Amino acid sequence: LRPDDVRYRTLDAEHETRALMTDSHNRLWVATKGGYVRIFNSDLSLLGYLGHDGAIHKTQTPFLGNVYRIIETKNGELWMGTRMRGLFHLRPDGEHRYHITSYRHDPTDPFSLSGNSIFDLLIDSRNRLWIGTYDGGINLLQYDASHRARFLHAGNYFSHYPMDVGANIRALKEQDDVLMIGSFSSLITFPLDFTDGDSVRFYINRMRPEDSSSLPANDIHSIFTDSQGDSYVMSFTGGISRILSPTLLTDTLRFRTFSSKDGLRSELTHTMREDRHGKLWIITENSINRFDPETESFESYGERQRIYTEAYPTFLGNDLIVGTNGGIALIRTDQPHKSGYVPPIGFSALRIQSTNEEFAID
Repeated sequence: LRPDDVRYRTLDAEHETRALMTDSHNRLWVATKGGYVRIFNSDLSLLGYLGHDGAIHKTQTPFLGNVYRIIETKNGELWMGTRMRGLFHLRPDGEHRYHITSYRHDPTDPFSLSGNSIFDLLIDSRNRLWIGTYDGGINLLQYDASHRARFLHAGNYFSHYPMDVGANIRALKEQDDVLMIGSFSSLITFPLDFTDGDSVRFYINRMRPEDSSSLPANDIHSIFTDSQGDSYVMSFTGGISRILSPTLLTDTLRFRTFSSKDGLRSELTHTMREDRHGKLWIITENSINRFDPETESFESYGERQRIYTEAYPTFLGNDLIVGTNGGIALIRTDQPHKSGYVPPIGFSALRIQSTNEEFAID
C-alpha cells in the first residue's frame, strides 16, 4: 500500500486498544488497556474522555475499568464489557453525559453475572442481550416484574451448558436463529427459539485431527457473517474457516479453511469485517489482509512490525479502524493502491537446524 492508504495514530503508547465502536452519531469510541475511553468526532477530532461519572471530559480522565467490548442499542444506549470489572449500561442523560449502571458477580446472588471478565456482547433478533464472559460462560440478561436485572447462565438456567469447553468465551454471533459461541477451546451452537433453559441442546465442535474439514484449531477469537450469509470462524493458529454445513446445529460442522498456503499472511487471526464492495478484511496479529470471496484470493497490507489487537474493527466513513498495540490504524478501503515496489533479494546466510553453514556461492 502507499503511505496514505494506511495511517497510524498513537493513543496510549504502552497500552493496546481493546474496543472500537462507531455510534449512531458517527462518533468513534476507542477503549485502551490504559483505562481510557476516548470519543472522537467523525473528523477524528477528539470530543473527550468518558469518565466514571458518565460525563465526557475534555481532559484525560480514566473510566471504571479496561473496556473490551462496546455495543449500541437501537435507542442509543450503550453496553460495555470490561476485564475484571463486569458489565456497564450507559443511558444518555443530556448531550455529553450518560447515566451508568454497573453489574458484577455477587457470590450471594445466584442471578448475578456468572463472571466479571466480558469479552463479547450481542443483541439478538429477539432484542435480548447476551454476555460472553471469559470466566463464567454465557449469560442472558432478563428483567423481572419489578424491572430488576437478573442474569441467566449455567448456574441457574442453562443446566446443560458445557462449561468444560465453554467457560472462556471470546466471541458471539447469531445466524439463522442460532447463537454461535466461540470459546478458548471450542465452537458451541444452540437454537434461540427455546422456552426452557433445561431443554436447550448445545452442539460442540472442536478440531478433529483425522478430519481436514473440521476446525483447524480450538481457540476461537471471532465469528463473522458476511452479506452473502456465509459465516467465518477466526481461530488462533488456524487461519479463517468458512462454514459449509447447511445447518449449524450439529457436532460435526464442515469447514473450508484458508491459511498461509492460500495467501493469508498469518494464521494468528483475530477478527474480520466486510467493506461496501463485498471484500472481507481479516486482522491477524501482525497483518491486515483483504479477501475476495469470489476468487478466494488474498492481498496483505500494513506494516509487518505493527501488532494488531483483538478489538473488533469498525468503519468511520470508508476508513476501516483497527486496534494496534499503541493506538489505531486507519485503512482506506476504497480502491487501495498496491505498491509496485519490488524489493531486491540478497543471499546473506544459510542456517540448518539453527546452525550457520558455510558454502561457496559459485
